Amino acid sequence: MLSEKESTQLEFNAYELINKFVNGDYWLFTINKLKNGYNLENTEYHFKVIKEDICYYLVVVIGEKEYFFDGKNEKSPFRCSRNYNGEWQIYFETILENTV
Repeated sequence: MLSEKESTQLEFNAYELINKFVNGDYWLFTINKLKNGYNLENTEYHFKVIKEDICYYLVVVIGEKEYFFDGKNEKSPFRCSRNYNGEWQIYFETILENTV
C-alpha cells in the first residue's frame, strides 16, 4: 500500500511524462488503443488512460498492481485538480493516426 505522499508523487510523475508525450516527445512511449482507452508503455513505465462508466482514469501499472487516479488530488506538487476526461484523448488519436 502506498502512502498518500507516494501516491501523489506516482500520479504526478505519470502526469508529467504523459504531458511530455502529447507535447511532442513521441519517442517516450509506444501507444495502443484499448477497448476502453489507451495503453502507453516503454521499458520503464506502463500507463493506461481508461474510461469506466462516464469517467476517465489515469492508471499506473507497476508489476501486477494497478493504481487508479481520478485527477482530484490537489496536493503538492500539483497546483490544481485535473480532469482526465478528454484531456489527452484527442492527442492520443492524432499520435495513433500519424504512426500507422
